[in-house]
Amino acid sequence: MKSTSERLDLLLDDIKHTNKSTTYTYILLCLVAIFLVGIVLFYIKYGYFGRLLAYFAVLLGTVIYYRVNIVNAIRELQDASGYDALKGVDDKQYMKQKLNYLDVGIEVKRKRITLIRGIYVLIFPVFLVLASELYIGPIEGFASFLWKYILAFILGGIVWMFAFNNDIEQINGYEDDALIIARAMR
Repeated sequence: MKSTSERLDLLLDDIKHTNKSTTYTYILLCLVAIFLVGIVLFYIKYGYFGRLLAYFAVLLGTVIYYRVNIVNAIRELQDASGYDALKGVDDKQYMKQKLNYLDVGIEVKRKRITLIRGIYVLIFPVFLVLASELYIGPIEGFASFLWKYILAFILGGIVWMFAFNNDIEQINGYEDDALIIARAMR
């Protein structure tokens, strides 16, 4: 049981110290910052308040969606973090709770990565459309917007689907390691 406990501790430590949550927060903040700059420049250049509100609503909705999902995931992690109270009292139950904490932590990391990837896949093309409006001129009509969004999705959105694959593969590796540890505990 000692080596299983050490392996579990090492895996928990590795998960906590690789790709910290702040990394993904900064990635999101970069998109928000360039999007906000684009919105302000669009308003300064064209003065279209309605379109400014539409772009801002997309951005705000995205940030709120991300925040709500992450807060809920972190709440689950905090609920699972009470395993230390069992240390020395019931070793088997302590290990089960610690493994549960590990599983929830893996899911929080997975959720954070998939949310950021999804946001970049869907929202970055909207930023590209905004950038094209700044460079070329305002879009006239919904059909024109839709075509530009599809083109921007092909150029920019699909790239982001693959950009986070290494991080997701790393999470899958953690999941495999957790499964090996769970089997060793039986």
